[in-house]
Amino acid sequence: MQPYLFFDLDGTLLVYHEDGPKITDHTKTVLRKLQDSGFKLYIASGRPWAFLDQDLISFGFDGYILVNGACVYEHDQILAHHPLGEERVKEVVQNFEKRGLEYVYECQPYSYLKEEFKKLETFYARCSADFDKIERLVPSDVAKHTLKLEAWHDTPENNAYIESLKNMGFGIMGGDLTYEIYDATINKAT
Repeated sequence: MQPYLFFDLDGTLLVYHEDGPKITDHTKTVLRKLQDSGFKLYIASGRPWAFLDQDLISFGFDGYILVNGACVYEHDQILAHHPLGEERVKEVVQNFEKRGLEYVYECQPYSYLKEEFKKLETFYARCSADFDKIERLVPSDVAKHTLKLEAWHDTPENNAYIESLKNMGFGIMGGDLTYEIYDATINKAT
């Protein structure tokens, strides 16, 4: 049986530099040696495809577990794809709109971010997101394809609303600047 290794990105493989997060040359050398000795290498990340820079994609990983497990690739083939559910996404986004919250739809292969959401745009630029895969015009059927939502930290009242989404079966992970809203039954391990 062939051995597999799974790597997180932020805080693990990626080192932050002035021009954004990168895999060091030393780490690339070690990863290549692992592949040459028979290991299959996978990325396991909360990031969607659109938030992987070209350096990560061109390295030649054998597969990707993305969006906290909602989308799984092996080479170019999608093995798993688990949208959040159209009606749930529409309800949450409607409430985000009422509350004035910035948010992004994370789909496959594109993510969707409104032009006026400048806080999130600045944040994703620092994370080396591929803006060629981040669309500004949101299609009418985007809720059907959404794998994860991400929202900007805001007022205590809006943050409490986001935390309350756990009652709707969402998992919530809060970082310093954003919240990730995903299906609580799906994760990188599953």
